[in-house]
This record gives sequence, C-alpha cells and structure tokens, in this order.
Amino acid sequence: MMWRPTFGGLLLLAGIASAHNQAITVAAPVPAAGFTIDGDLSDWDRAGKSNALRVDDSGETRGNFWVAYAPDVDTLYVAAEIRDDDLVTQSPGPGIDVDSFDLFVEADHHPSPYQSAYFFYRESASAFRAVERTAARAARHIVGNTVSYEWQIDLKPLRVASTSSGAMSVIGFDVQYIDRHRDGTATTVTWSPGSHKHEDTDRVGDLMLQAGDAPLAELRGKARWRGRADLVPSHVHIRQLGNPGFLIRVPVGTDGTYRAELPRGRYEVRAWDERTLERLNRPRRVSVTGPAVAPDVEAVSLDLRMQEFLPEMMDFYRVPAVAVAVLDHGKPAMLKVFGHDAHGNAATRDTLFRVASLTKPITTMTVLRLVDQKLWNLDAPLSEFWTDPDIAGDARREKLTTRLALQHRTGFPNWRHGRLGFLTDPDVEWSYSGEGFEYLRRALEKKMGRNLEEFAREYVFKPAGMTDTSYIWNDTIEPRYAGEFYRIGEMLNYSRPTEPNAAAGLTTTIDDYARFAAWVMNGAALSSRTFREMITGHEGPPFGFSQGLGWIIARDKRGRMILDHGGSQTGMRMQVVLLPESGGGLVVLTNGSNGGPIIRAILNTTLNADGSLEVVDKMIPIWTRGGL
Repeated sequence: MMWRPTFGGLLLLAGIASAHNQAITVAAPVPAAGFTIDGDLSDWDRAGKSNALRVDDSGETRGNFWVAYAPDVDTLYVAAEIRDDDLVTQSPGPGIDVDSFDLFVEADHHPSPYQSAYFFYRESASAFRAVERTAARAARHIVGNTVSYEWQIDLKPLRVASTSSGAMSVIGFDVQYIDRHRDGTATTVTWSPGSHKHEDTDRVGDLMLQAGDAPLAELRGKARWRGRADLVPSHVHIRQLGNPGFLIRVPVGTDGTYRAELPRGRYEVRAWDERTLERLNRPRRVSVTGPAVAPDVEAVSLDLRMQEFLPEMMDFYRVPAVAVAVLDHGKPAMLKVFGHDAHGNAATRDTLFRVASLTKPITTMTVLRLVDQKLWNLDAPLSEFWTDPDIAGDARREKLTTRLALQHRTGFPNWRHGRLGFLTDPDVEWSYSGEGFEYLRRALEKKMGRNLEEFAREYVFKPAGMTDTSYIWNDTIEPRYAGEFYRIGEMLNYSRPTEPNAAAGLTTTIDDYARFAAWVMNGAALSSRTFREMITGHEGPPFGFSQGLGWIIARDKRGRMILDHGGSQTGMRMQVVLLPESGGGLVVLTNGSNGGPIIRAILNTTLNADGSLEVVDKMIPIWTRGGL
C-alpha cells in the first residue's frame, strides 16, 4: 500500500503554520488558459509544491495533489495522483458505493463556521456534481493502480460576500479521497485531518491564491492567556489590512509561539480560541517587509456571567438554543435555557432536545440494571440470541458480548456503509461504534421479547425521576421540539424514530438529563460491584481517557475521577461531565452543529474555571466534530 511521494517545498512551514484545520498551502499563479482538463497530469509541474494526502486515522501517505490559480479569470485548478490497490469504479453490489474524489471550496473566507461548496467525482466525468452553483469541469485517468484527477473550478459563482481583488487572497479548501472496499467498508484519505468537511470551514484548510510572484516573508510571534500561565490560545488570526479576502488561522505551539510565511504588507494579529470571544482579545498590528516579529497577543477568559456571553456566542456560531445544567453535591444546582426552538418559540426547561450519543449512557445504565438483577450477562455471547445477517458467515460473531459492545471493542465501524463488517477482530482494540450498541439492543430485544424503551422506563427513567424522555417519537414531542440546525443556521428535516436506537435518537429535556446525571453520581441503584465494573477503565480514546462500560473515564489534575460522554450529529452537539467524588457535574444540550465551542466556553466558566479539567476541555472538540 505504501507509495513514495515526491515532496516539494511548501510556501508555508509544514507542521508549524496551519489553518482552520491544520493545513495551509499556496496556489501558484498560471495564465488564464490554465490546463487541459483530461486527467493527464503531464502538463503539470509535479516536481514541487506538492501536498501529501494521508489516510486520516493512520497518517499513511497515499498520494499528492497540486493547486494552481488563474487570477485573471478567478479560476482554480487542482490535480491529484493517488495510489489505490483496489479500485472500485462500479458498485460491486447493493448498498456498496464507489471510490470518490471530493473537493471542498469556501470562496468567501469566514472566521465563523460556514458551509463549503462540495464537489465530488464518481465513476465518470459526467458523474461529478456541485452542490453550490458554479461552472466546473473534471476528468479522471487510470493507469494500473494509480488514479489521477484533474479539476477546474470557476470561483466567481461561489463568491457571495467578496470578489478577488487582484492581491493575494485566502479561501477555505480541502481534498478527500474515499477509498471504497468491496466488503462495504472505506478508507478516508485527506489533506487536513477529519471528515464531514462540507459542513463548515473549521474542517478545511486554508489556500492562498497567489496573484503574482511577490516573495513571502516570515512572521513570528507569541500568544498567551491573560492570567493563565498553564494555557496558551489554540491559534492566532492573521488578517491583511486593506484586504478583506486575506484571513488565515495559524496554530500556537505549546510554548506559546507561532510562525507563518506571508506576502509583504501590514497585518492585524489577534489571539483566537473557541473557548472565548475573539472580540475580547486585543488586536496587534505589524508590518511584514522581511522577517518580522509581531507584538505579543493575549486571549481573555470568559469571566462574564453566562447570560452575558452565551447569546453572543449563539449568534456567532448560529446555534438557536442551548440548555445548561450545573450539578453541585450530586444535585442540579442551576438549570438555564437560552434561545428558541424549531418553531421560533422561546426555549424553556420543557423544550425537548434529541441528544445524539448522550443516548449511550442511558442505554448503558439500562443494561447494567438488568445485569444487576441477573436478567442479563455481560459476557454471554450475543450470538446465542441474535446475529446480523451481514456477518452470519463470519465466525468472529461468536466473540461478541455485551461487555465488548459497551467498551467499544466489537471491531465494528461507528456506522455501516451498506453491509455491516468487522474492521478488526473483536476485543483487539478500542474503536467507537454505534453499531456495537445497536447489535446489543437487537440481541437484548430478541432474547427478552421487549423493546429497549420498555426496559429503560422500568430500570432508568422511573427510578431517576425522568418523566419527559423517550427513545421513540410521539405526538407530544413536536410542539416542544428544539429542532436541529445546520452550521449555516438552516433547520434540518429531522427524523421521527418509530423504534429505539441504542446509540442515538433519545429525546429529553435538560431537567430530565440533569436528574439522570445526579442519579448516576449517586450510584444509579447499582450494586457496588457493578458500579466498579462500570468505572473500571480499559484502552480508550486519546488525551488521557480510558473506556469504562459505556462511559469515558479520566482523572482531573487533582486526581478526581471524571465520567464523560459527548454527543454529535448534524444539527446537535451535547456533553455530560460528572465528578462523582465531589458531586459536581455539567450537562449541555444544543440544537446546532456548531455547539462545540459553546460547550467549551460553558465548561471553562463552570466546572473548569480553575483549569483542573483540562483533559475534558481537550476532548470536547473530538466529540463535537464527530471524531469518535
């Protein structure tokens, strides 16, 4: 699978300078005639300025791409060359997709999350589609196991708020290759990390469009948090004065320094971190005529009262409603709701939110109550009760157990693409999987003859005092539903489930979920043995977390145990953080895809005001960007 790429010199410092999503590069200027779009890359200079494409979860290099820009006609050219040992250009069976090369372009650069234009190429040149209005051409060329793609994108129809000024400008940009396999699984190969790049600009890189051959110069600087020696801001925003089309986001290293190469000119530098409001951070100006050092910049913590900063953050991130519960000494101490619901009515404590993967802790506690009552066994093979037809011929199904499902060690993907299959053998490594929870639900329901909703009502909802929570949609939900809002503030068409989903889909209020959180911290009516099993950590996600039964587990800087879980689906972001030893906790429910920064801001002005929960603060972006 390995292919030795040809690396050229990037015009920004790879691994140091970054962007909205860890990548910056430059499109060199070309004449208006551009390139012949035929998939043959022989007319490209591929000896330099290449950008590596890597497997998203392993970093393995699989190819390169090159970018050029014709400023006279405001047109972008992209070429890519990818090694694929198992090309899938025609579907091998029902439910199995084909290889796809995707481009993401955000021609109007925004500091806030914004939807990108999304182009994809599948099967033939006539199969590419532009979600946004534009004139685009594409071609593909295959030689052996190397596939080449060539694109021409007219940026003019994509620009809404700005146009190319003739000076160097910056657009949001990324590429992604979806390498489909014949068993229905897929490998994602990208430039910058992550997936779902069409959803907002924070998931794509920055592309400088070079209008001429003017040299670049290095800018260095330092950034810090005011009054916090233990933290540094995550990035700085660099804007070119007099050029509204030039904005890049450069990461700050752990030592507080940053560096980037820029066109010569005057710039404004401002600390940026999603845990605060950018307007609170004082901008500093600097001239770049050669190597330059910018004045230090500071990020200012949100020490305002919640009702003062939340409405502004909600407006900036286009999140219509936020519900917050703060727990103290094992009881809800503060319950507040801001914004409006799906119908434009003021959101209240009776507003119902769908909570995505915050469903999993509810399912976990339901199953553990059944285990405690000796009605279910953590280690019995689930194949005794049910087998998914997709893996009926795979002997590995015999290894699947409730314990492995709750520990995310089934070997399944998060969600299937077509047919269900194993990514790894069961009990080999941690891999977050909604499919594992759903497999468990189907086995439980088949064995017991009742659905998950009935078990949850008896063993969780009733003892926890939850009167407004359900896995299944009913007529009372619609008038009070918060809705689900996309990153540009547009409300989505939401589903109305008629059967339980053990991993996602639960509907609840902030009061009910706060009651559930308090109930868990007070033992959840479990035996001490079962509770200990629940909080016993095994291999889990990064940043110092381990995986218990259903819950993510960590220790804060004081050594206190943390139970944590996030929820992320398009149109919603959620978080629950519990400190069982002190009885402190936080629940945040939002009805927008951009809710992650709001959750972090609330955490850092409540439970993490003293910085002791840094491990959770680092984890939230992974939860809320669908990284688990």
